[in-house]
Amino acid sequence: MAYTDLAVFQIAQILQNDGVGTFGTDIFISKEPESPDNTITIYKTGGLPDNTLKFGNYTQEIHNFQVRVRNNNYQSAHTTMNSVRLSIEKGIKTLTDSGGTDYLKIQMVSLPIDLSRDTTNRCIITANFTCMRYFLSS
Repeated sequence: MAYTDLAVFQIAQILQNDGVGTFGTDIFISKEPESPDNTITIYKTGGLPDNTLKFGNYTQEIHNFQVRVRNNNYQSAHTTMNSVRLSIEKGIKTLTDSGGTDYLKIQMVSLPIDLSRDTTNRCIITANFTCMRYFLSS
């Protein structure tokens, strides 16, 4: 599994562990289903290029992802996005993958953006995040 895939999966796990939603029920990765109406979907994104830096025996990687919230209610969509942000900020303090990688920072790099409504009148908002991790190079 590529690192960015692992990071996106771990973000979904943070959200589930914090009670924001349930992976496979209302939290999804890379593909948003037509139902349920209220969902959180996490996508790997472009934008700023992914970056890898080497410092002696350590490697630092920076990757980007987007969280998309869809909800029948505009205010609930924004409340959910705020819960996502808070959950990620809280979850990063304990997140270490099985390879001994430490996550230095995951932060929202854009304010939530209102993408209007889909064809069934559900609100859609997105926010972009960046993820930085470091690990001992092999």
